[in-house]
Amino acid sequence: MKSYLRVLADIKEKYDIDVVLGEDLAAKELRYSEVKATVARDYVESFLHQELLVYSAETLRKSKLERIVICEKLASCGSKANGMAEMKKLIVPGRKNTIYLNIGNERDNLHRGTVHHEIFHAIDYSDDYWGYVDYEWEKLNPKGFEYGHDGYDHFEHYESDAPGFLSGYGTTAVHEDKAEYFKHLMINYSGVEKRASTDALVKMKVERLKALLRKFSPQFNEDFWEKRRPLSGPVYWL
Repeated sequence: MKSYLRVLADIKEKYDIDVVLGEDLAAKELRYSEVKATVARDYVESFLHQELLVYSAETLRKSKLERIVICEKLASCGSKANGMAEMKKLIVPGRKNTIYLNIGNERDNLHRGTVHHEIFHAIDYSDDYWGYVDYEWEKLNPKGFEYGHDGYDHFEHYESDAPGFLSGYGTTAVHEDKAEYFKHLMINYSGVEKRASTDALVKMKVERLKALLRKFSPQFNEDFWEKRRPLSGPVYWL
């Protein structure tokens, strides 16, 4: 296994992304605690690096992601979070495009899902002029549905059997809905296929997401998704 510093150098060289350990932060919108260096190093060496290698250099460079912050006890606006994306012009102009990863939970598939969910936010924000806005995606929802009115905690990722949605978190906002679809396609492709076989709205959303990703990067072709199928596994719900 490569050393921690070698892994950081490889990530920087290939993707132009800095991976850093977050120092304690207690701002109004964002809070987190510093993680032990030994824990973070193991996370980066044995896990994060492998998940990033799924992506081509072109894909992540086009996403304009600049920094990954490793931390613990991550919270946004007072609610705990497994991860968070902070893109330019969205929260603090001038700050680096950053994703925050909370590594306090040891369940591997939860970690895997969080990494890909947050990376998708960078892709989604950078794939066109409109950032997170996607009116065509919203048209694929059930008639009368409005994001953000499900009555659940903003950061709950419970499984959903509602037509068109893979998780409760996906009902909170269009960009979270899309990120949840991407996450599930990445870590449980077979499960999404099964759901799409009985839910026409899920099938249409999968098709639209794949089309958007193909337009963003040629990496996301059918061969890419075929390789995700055998890697499918159970998804842990909070």
